[in-house]
Amino acid sequence: MTSPVNQLLTAMTTAILADAGISALVGPDGIKDRRLLRSPEPYLTVGDVTVTDLSTDDDGLLEAQVVLQAWSSMSRREAEALAALVRGLLQDAALPLATASLVSLRHLKTVSRRDIKTGLFLAEQQWRAVIG
Repeated sequence: MTSPVNQLLTAMTTAILADAGISALVGPDGIKDRRLLRSPEPYLTVGDVTVTDLSTDDDGLLEAQVVLQAWSSMSRREAEALAALVRGLLQDAALPLATASLVSLRHLKTVSRRDIKTGLFLAEQQWRAVIG
């Protein structure tokens, strides 16, 4: 059995890749679990995932803070546009989970910058999911 958080990440990935606008930008392999050298941009990566137990009586209520990163070699505008498409798709989305239920999925913030190490443009989104 997979954890509710892994189910959430799978559901988010599935929804993103099923969106025609996002898929047109990133392609069928456009979401990765880490930044890969020589990967064509733009693409998305899953960054940090922080899980907090919110349950009060072993009801299994969890909060997951998920970071999604949009990378671009072309421009900050492209990275931010990709992040905006993801935000429009996932904000309050009712994503199906196999053994749990998604209570809420909310965008908290997006920070964009140029990554010093790679020179790539990055738009980092922080999401808050409550899973029951």
